[in-house]
Amino acid sequence: MPKNSNLVSRVAVVDDHPLCRMSLKAMIQAVDPSIIVVEFDNISALVACDDKDQFKVIFLDLALPDGQGLMNVSIIRSVARHAPVVVVTADEKPETRSGALQLGAAGFWPKSGKISEMEEILRDVLQHREVEPAPRAGKAADSALQEGEAVVTAESANLLSRAQLKVFSQLAKGHSNKVIAFDLGISEATVKSHLAAIYRALGATNRSQSLIKAKELGLIA
Repeated sequence: MPKNSNLVSRVAVVDDHPLCRMSLKAMIQAVDPSIIVVEFDNISALVACDDKDQFKVIFLDLALPDGQGLMNVSIIRSVARHAPVVVVTADEKPETRSGALQLGAAGFWPKSGKISEMEEILRDVLQHREVEPAPRAGKAADSALQEGEAVVTAESANLLSRAQLKVFSQLAKGHSNKVIAFDLGISEATVKSHLAAIYRALGATNRSQSLIKAKELGLIA
């Protein structure tokens, strides 16, 4: 990328390991030294950032102390709607890559990957080029289609509002409606309303089924 590029860009790196943040920052600024890299060590810090929607790219680790694995992608996309998310992770399983892309990640880079691959992803995202196509949901989705069941898709997962994501995060931890209501400062009736909407979005009818559907997609580990 030319050094005189008009991309006056700020990007975010969210990773709880200082050395990983330092390494990513070096890679990013190797592409264009003018890029401003803002570092965060957890999701909450990014969510609290007032101008998070202005980042050109958000590089997101999945193994964060306050995160929920692949669900981190949906959480960040719900609060920073205009910032592409690139997943950077030590988890190189194909289903992790597939789940991240289905949830709307703009790119996926395993931490053991080549520096040149990361630089290419950064260039593509900054220049609004497609990085890699989101794959189909796979055999689980094909099977569900054959049986006439509801299929968990990226579109249905992205229908979850920020409030519903918070409730689902609590549900994934096994919390009761009463505990969820207390922790989030809402009524039990509101929790039930959110759960009903979550079940519809995931094609589920109860807690257990919603967790199974979410695991099929990779929303939770």
